[in-house]
This record gives sequence, C-alpha cells and structure tokens, in this order.
Amino acid sequence: IVIFTDGYQYHKDRLAIDTAQRMAIVASNHYWVWSLSYEDVQNVLDNKTATPIDLLLGLPNVNSKQLAEHFFCADLLGLHDHSSFDWLIALLLQGCESVWQGYSALLSSIWFNKLPSAFESESVIALPEFAQLKQDCLADSAIMKIDLMGALWGDSYSRFYLSVCFDKDALFINKDFTQLSTHLVFDDRADLIDFEGDLKQWQSFLRLINVLQFQSHSGFYTQKGIDSFAYDNLMMSLSEKANSPINGIIESAWELILADAVGTEVTLINQLIPLNLPIPHCGFELLNESGEIIAEAFLAWLDYKVVIVLEGYESDTATFTEEGWQVFLNSELDKDLQVLLTVFSLN
Repeated sequence: IVIFTDGYQYHKDRLAIDTAQRMAIVASNHYWVWSLSYEDVQNVLDNKTATPIDLLLGLPNVNSKQLAEHFFCADLLGLHDHSSFDWLIALLLQGCESVWQGYSALLSSIWFNKLPSAFESESVIALPEFAQLKQDCLADSAIMKIDLMGALWGDSYSRFYLSVCFDKDALFINKDFTQLSTHLVFDDRADLIDFEGDLKQWQSFLRLINVLQFQSHSGFYTQKGIDSFAYDNLMMSLSEKANSPINGIIESAWELILADAVGTEVTLINQLIPLNLPIPHCGFELLNESGEIIAEAFLAWLDYKVVIVLEGYESDTATFTEEGWQVFLNSELDKDLQVLLTVFSLN
C-alpha cells in the first residue's frame, strides 16, 4: 500500500498529476493507494473529529444493514462517518480486498439509486479513453446515470461530476459485484482558492479516491487532466511496464518507483535502472523551517543532495539550488545521462 499525505496549499494545483500517478499505481495490480490530507493527520494528533462527506446519503440504518449483508461488508458499515485515517487503520488491520470491494460496490449502488433515471447525452463529460476501456468491461444491460454538479451531496460539491454504470440484475441477483463502473471527475478548471468550500471539496475527493480504487472498472480524474490527456500517458505507461525487463519482480525497489510513474517518467526510470545508481526517493518534498512544502522533485538522492525535477516544475529548480541541492531536469537527462553519472562518481 502506498500512502500519500497531501497538504492543500501544494497539492490543490496539481490534482491532475496526483490522480494520474495514483491511477497508475492501482493499475499496476501490485499496490493500493491511500490519500490522507494534512487535516486527516493533524486531527488524529489533536484528538479532533471532523464530519466527512455523507457517503450513505442519509440511508436509514435498517436499509444500509441489509445492503451491507448483501455485499458481504457488514464489518465496514460503521466506518462511513469515520475519517480517512480510521479507514486506513481498518484496512491495515483487516485488509481483505473482497470486503472493501463489497463496501465500495455498496456505496455505488446507493448513489445509483439516488440519481435520476435519465440524462441528457450532451451533458455528459467526455471521459478519458482509460475510463471508456473500463466501462467496456460491463455487459450491455448496464444502465448509466450521472450527477453533473455534486447534487447528491448538495450545492457545496459543485466541482464533482459522477458517472455510475450499473447492472442491477448482475449485482443483486447473480451477486457479480464487478458489473459496475463508477467514475468521479473533479472540475479543477477554475483555480482552487484558499477558502473552506474548495478545501472541503478537495478533501472529499481524496476520500472518495480511497474507496473507488477497490472497484476494478472504476476511476477518478480531473477535468484538467482529461483536457491535457494525462490519462492517455497512463495507458502508455502501462504498456511500457508490461514490456519492462523487471516486470513481475514485485520486491524490487525500482518496481515501486515505476508504479508511481506515468508517461515520460516511466521512460526516464527505465533508462536509470541499468545504471546501477543508488535507489532514489520518489516524490520528494522539500520543507522549510515551518514544515511547509516549498518545492518538489520527482526523484531525490538524499545522501547526495541530488534531485530530478520534472518538466513543468522548473520554478522549483531555484529553490532547490538555493538550499544546496544539485538539480537536473528530466528533459535535460533525455539528451545526456552522463552528467548525472558524473555526480555520483565524484561522490
């Protein structure tokens, strides 16, 4: 399981990358991902509780218990109003995939029943090819319903777009819990600003990512990510990983790093593997004295104070340099890896 602890200030502007990376990890079929916000962790330290998004949509207890028994997830039913941190502990203590898959299917069935019976085709967001591929795994009898602006959870979730494709006979008669496909899109086209409404939606999106990952035909995306074809890179990375010489060696440290990579990142890592370099830290966040994230690198060799910064994050280069790090852009290394090798040979 790969655990992310996200601070709002830094991650609110990179949701497209975050979702593409986490979808890649799940799609590797080697790992689950878990997303915690800064507040999730801090609330545990401060012994505080926060009211999370209502996943059961006010469903009466007797009905939710019947559904939980049908989906074989009664042990998790009481977690719906607990924090994502509590969920993580429950997963680590009772990590039965089938139970979490059932719980995720239960939630999707509740959402499906609350949605209107029809939708206007012109209102449907164009999901990425990766999502379409997942939906194609469902039988023709599956019915799609959508929620355009988070209406299920109220006006405060206007950035949410939810699509649920559901085969009732398969799930409730045949108990085939794979015959559903739930896709959640977060509309990040307008910048998230520092007020409680956007923070709440961002935190809830991370929470929904945690539970949706257990549905094999479901996914989570952002509108910017769709518009920039970030999930096309995800499909490319999966193809490259299938042909990777280390495919199947789960215990490899490089395999974990590959699982957190998309697109050109995969190409870069596969170039680094044969060089016998020390294993780097993936997704390194540089903190200031107050514990705030001031820069991020894709790969970092902490003992050598060497980092690789991805194209598009060149602004972090100056920050790392000022703090005494040697910085390489991945676009530079595509042309010449020798300069990186020289650094390690000198040390």
